[in-house]
Amino acid sequence: MQFKRLYTSGCSFTKHLPVPHKEQWTAHLGKMYKIPNVVNDGQGCGSNQRILRRLLQYIDSIPVIDLQQTLFIIQLTFPFRFEIHDSDQWTQCNEHNCVSADGQGDGEHALRVIELLKVYNSQEEDNLRFLQQCLAIEAVFKHYKIQNYFFITIWRMLDDRLRSIIDKEVKWLYNSSEDSWINSVKYDVVSDQDQHPSAMGNRQLAGWIAAGLEKDNIQIRS
Repeated sequence: MQFKRLYTSGCSFTKHLPVPHKEQWTAHLGKMYKIPNVVNDGQGCGSNQRILRRLLQYIDSIPVIDLQQTLFIIQLTFPFRFEIHDSDQWTQCNEHNCVSADGQGDGEHALRVIELLKVYNSQEEDNLRFLQQCLAIEAVFKHYKIQNYFFITIWRMLDDRLRSIIDKEVKWLYNSSEDSWINSVKYDVVSDQDQHPSAMGNRQLAGWIAAGLEKDNIQIRS
């Protein structure tokens, strides 16, 4: 089918600002599939909570008839990231610091939450958070009866029991979270210090995503 819209969301592995927008994998996919309306809603240090919130806002912003003509690619990120509404802005945080869209944040509420996370953060907690976050975003697509959506991830679920749940319940690009893990792909990086995909790496990731879409009969348009 011919898609009218492409919507992608994630963290800096979807939108890494040193790489020009036209060289990011979202833009490459838009060109490959000749999609006229392309939105890259990624944000550096963005959380899965942000991905959920922004997805709902995007769905609410477009005509209902367009939902089935939109291709959604969701790049899940680290589960220990979170966001809170603090000082009249959404602030992205992890257990170490806060980063807002404008740079470093120092909201008192955010810093108190970070102190709590330092106490309760663990690999087991992270895996449970990731399960919850995956199922919450998946539920949005099911609620709106959206069919053309796929998940990729930079977080590797190491708990076999929980991984079996998300592999069954979540629509991964390559059938499982392990196969849809970005680090399973060889791609060119910005530098030894910056392991984000370079401009060439973004083209390689676009090709990897397109190959996954092809198995679902979503063909590149010539």
